Amino acid sequence: GVGGGRGSLSKGAASGAGLSRSRAPAGLVRLQNVLRRVGFLEVVLLMLKSIFERLRFPAEVIESTHIGKTLMEFGRRSYEVVMAMMRGNDETRKALIRHAGTVLLTSTYDIFALECLLEFCRGGEEVVGELRDDFFASCMSLLKQERRPGILMLLSASCVSGSGEAVRRNQERVLKMLFQSSRELTCSVRHVLPTLESDPFTADLIVQLERGGGERLQVSCLSMFSNNDDLLHDYKASDDEQVKGFQYYLCMLELMSAVVHGRHKQAADFFEQEQEYFACSYNDLLFLVKHEAFPWILRALASNLLCSLHVDKHPHHPVDTIQLVRTWTRLHEALANEEKLRARREDAVDHNLPGNLRELREHVLSTMKKCSNVQLDLTGKTIYTQRLADLCLRMLVVGCFHKYDEGGRREIMEETRLAQLESIALDLLDGRTDHLPFELPAQEEQAGGASQQLLEALRLQPSSSNFPCWDLKLVCCQILSFLLDCRVQLLLNMAFSTWEELVQARIAPSLFQLGPNAPLLGQGDFQPVVPAAAAAP
Repeated sequence: GVGGGRGSLSKGAASGAGLSRSRAPAGLVRLQNVLRRVGFLEVVLLMLKSIFERLRFPAEVIESTHIGKTLMEFGRRSYEVVMAMMRGNDETRKALIRHAGTVLLTSTYDIFALECLLEFCRGGEEVVGELRDDFFASCMSLLKQERRPGILMLLSASCVSGSGEAVRRNQERVLKMLFQSSRELTCSVRHVLPTLESDPFTADLIVQLERGGGERLQVSCLSMFSNNDDLLHDYKASDDEQVKGFQYYLCMLELMSAVVHGRHKQAADFFEQEQEYFACSYNDLLFLVKHEAFPWILRALASNLLCSLHVDKHPHHPVDTIQLVRTWTRLHEALANEEKLRARREDAVDHNLPGNLRELREHVLSTMKKCSNVQLDLTGKTIYTQRLADLCLRMLVVGCFHKYDEGGRREIMEETRLAQLESIALDLLDGRTDHLPFELPAQEEQAGGASQQLLEALRLQPSSSNFPCWDLKLVCCQILSFLLDCRVQLLLNMAFSTWEELVQARIAPSLFQLGPNAPLLGQGDFQPVVPAAAAAP
């Protein structure tokens, strides 16, 4: 759905295309290969093209007549089989590439054609990058006919492979064809000042979208707020023009994140130059993330774009653990390659991020702490928390929570900050909820503690239909894993600092004192550190 129904861009979840790539069972792979070799794809897609593209039944015929409903059901079942053939099988995906245009043209009907293309985009980077130029040209043509959020979701999925790797060739084509050459297909925004001085959350953002015939649609972000955002999350749930226009803007934000994903410098430079038109500057996105009266999905996607454009960017390098132990001490200052192994102050991330980094960092921590009680019925809030956790993880990786140590010329994390982050991640993993996703029968409800027992069971195992809650807990596991590495590094830092002091005070003088009066090994200052060997029996 809109906003990423499964995971985040770090796992290739551009517009729901983020299901983890898993290896299909051997028996299923053999069946998929047999169907492909006998020409099943060609036959089925030729029939679908003849029915839905050449005949072009009117909408009233499809929706009202028995034959129309039968053809729609045939189309759905056909695409379900095609999707089953592609799951875990990149060879079948390659065979679909030359038919991608046909599938795209039939996506105007509700027959799972768009879902089939999203399944194709869950393939590897080398497969998804083989899409032809005419496929993207057809996408632009369909957008000119109608501003459909689903097409933008598809373009987002084509920019990020199923394993989360950036598909650079597709990113370049989307950037050129849509954002640079067809700006009329994008959204522009303008800010509205707060109406109440005492309440900053009365400030609004007006989304402007050009439609065919010179019409301009304007949507207020404040008017789209709801408790769960289910209407915005499902791009098929409403026919209201305001809702669909706002969904188009949400998908545009997600597409911008997908185009920049993987530190695509060309796209990042373009959006930096056009940040006034797209409202994607650091302060603009931070305003969206912090605005409590805006829809959850909007804040989640703004958080994702903020991460891609302003945090996970060049020259912010990941904080790596020291590979060679000897570079922790000062005994090897004369090593020729020592500078390559140690961090420099100018490489520390706090010298490159905007000055209000502290504000973003504190907001991420405070909001994640508030959202520790994950409610399964609030899909939008859960997605927002999951995207904030993604942002927190990337900030951790690039050293936003680290402090530069002048003595050892390295970035370390403070112990108090480490304990705070561990506590927040563990609370989100616990994920207590006061709401059941279903109603208990009357007789079971009367049984003592039945509801409480189910709530306790749902703490670590939420409803299988609530994928954002699962994804939030997976990100929290990644945060904890990184924090454990930081804790080990902190302990090693303390150990080697003690060793360094010992070397300077006791061992170094005896090692570097030359001449006839130099102490021998096992004598003088060196004796208490390395005791003499015991006498032989």
